[in-house]
Amino acid sequence: MQTVFIRNKLVDDPDILKRLWDERRIAIHYGHKAISPDKRISIDPNDYIGEGKKALLRLHRYCEEGAICGATYHGYRPAHMLVGYIKKGSEIFGTYDYGKNKDLPFKVVQLDQVIEVPYEKYPVLSVIQPRGRTVTGWASAEKHLNAILKGEPMEEAVTSLAPEQLEVICYEYLRVKGIIQTLQMSIGRTRKDIDIHGMDFEGNSVIAQVTQSDNLGEVNNKIDLLVGYKSNNTKLIFFGKEKHKQENENVQYIPIEEVFDYLNSGQAGEVYQLLIKKMLYIE
Repeated sequence: MQTVFIRNKLVDDPDILKRLWDERRIAIHYGHKAISPDKRISIDPNDYIGEGKKALLRLHRYCEEGAICGATYHGYRPAHMLVGYIKKGSEIFGTYDYGKNKDLPFKVVQLDQVIEVPYEKYPVLSVIQPRGRTVTGWASAEKHLNAILKGEPMEEAVTSLAPEQLEVICYEYLRVKGIIQTLQMSIGRTRKDIDIHGMDFEGNSVIAQVTQSDNLGEVNNKIDLLVGYKSNNTKLIFFGKEKHKQENENVQYIPIEEVFDYLNSGQAGEVYQLLIKKMLYIE
């Protein structure tokens, strides 16, 4: 079943968001994108233009096919999200009923088997949310949302980690092994070609890229980009899958399986075993 993300950023009215949360519903409103004023309540995508049309097309597809949904309610319960099912064949209904302004139309869908999810327990879900779109696919959260809804831990394997989680344990590996002393930049999302940028105990730069990619061409391209940061006082490290491990005079290749197994074995201390269990929702 496809996995989707809904951002309920409707209006700056917490009462509307609270009602949707309490009723376990998701909603969008693109009345301003309707082709005419009398179409603002319509649930037909053809009655809208631009992003309004695209959002309704996606929502119709999710309702027709069924989906697992993670939903946030901007301005209400910001430290939590709702996770549930959009049942196959779910109805979209247009209504003015939610707004104090009766001219404000909403397109609403009921969620099923909903669980309130605190980010404190599932922090990765607050990090990997799609940016910008109100209604969109969320493939990166598929394993996580499935585990939550089934009440089961994720598979205890490196492939179960989200990219952001993998970056964290690769940094911890470098720190435990004495390869890096401190960070110079935050982990991930700092530069396009770098995930970890730090300094060793002698003041030299340590730059690393982390990937879970199965595509050898993509891996080789990332290594080539990393080599571009080579200098006399810089150590370059590439974390990737074991099957793509290769020798490179400029870059040290460390398999992510090796990182996971080392930290999860207890060799680096029980705290890292606990860290991985928390990442995978293992009690």
